[in-house]
Amino acid sequence: MKKVLTAALCVLLTACAQTLTVTERDDGKTFAVARGTKVAVVLPENPSTGYSWEFFFFPHDQTALTDAADRYADPDTDLLGAPGTKEFSFTAAKTGVVTVTGYYYRPWEKLNEKTDKRVFFTFDVE
Repeated sequence: MKKVLTAALCVLLTACAQTLTVTERDDGKTFAVARGTKVAVVLPENPSTGYSWEFFFFPHDQTALTDAADRYADPDTDLLGAPGTKEFSFTAAKTGVVTVTGYYYRPWEKLNEKTDKRVFFTFDVE
């Protein structure tokens, strides 16, 4: 009986620890996620051009998304100037609707919301 309960607990913990990965293909989509779900926004990025992704979320409630972090992964090639990948990850911590918007622009230039590349994803946290 103890082995069955341990196995069931492992299955439940694995299910709770799942990560939802979204990409450019998901731009504009809405996702229903459970509280505690880890979300990873994965987008191509080429910092050698000066461009990088910056992410914003609305509403600006800092308790809605926790453990927010971003990292850059180098490309799997030795070619100079090859793009890598930017991953913005967070945990959906509070019930409600949160929209994450990413802009791809050169940080030393003023962000132009009308012309700079943009993606957005909406998360309905239940």
